[in-house]
Amino acid sequence: MEFREMRRKCQQLSDEESIGILEKATSGTLALLGDGGYPYAVPISYVYDNGYEKY
Repeated sequence: MEFREMRRKCQQLSDEESIGILEKATSGTLALLGDGGYPYAVPISYVYDNGYEKY
């Protein structure tokens, strides 16, 4: 799957920074645009193990 390019590249994390965050944390917030462009966020708990997220 190809993602579109970020608009604010100065805020983009490197792969190493992203993996570091995933390895240290156990929860996060998934923010999405729902039907009709309505924004909403869902709290999630996860485990990051050997390069895989498990919800």
